[in-house]
Amino acid sequence: MISINPRKKQVLQVALELFNEQGFQETSIQDILKKSNISKGTFYNYFSSKNECLIAILEQSRYEANLRRHELLVGRDASDFDVLAEQITVMLQINREQNLFTVFEGIFHSPDNEMKKLIAHHRLYEIQWLAERLID
Repeated sequence: MISINPRKKQVLQVALELFNEQGFQETSIQDILKKSNISKGTFYNYFSSKNECLIAILEQSRYEANLRRHELLVGRDASDFDVLAEQITVMLQINREQNLFTVFEGIFHSPDNEMKKLIAHHRLYEIQWLAERLID
């Protein structure tokens, strides 16, 4: 997700805001449409479902984390423990900035097993990144 349509990015921001305010399960696509001021067709042009919208939010956060982690390496020794520590905290910072912890918590307490697996996969990606980084 190197470049993202500004309108799609705005829809993702609105959706994340609603997921935080109302909860993922309680937020409807209609809520997103209304607050984003877009048509149903536009939403479905971007995403096949509300779940797909959340997947895009998570992908965007991982992309941002990767960018920040690479920036932390510029001009620095990758084997420096302080650099590693700063890189590890990046995803935590992004989760806090976007208030993703609230979204994760709501999903973990929901009956939606598909979304629980999605969140687990998102966290697994972070563990894989850490394992690879430790090997480096």
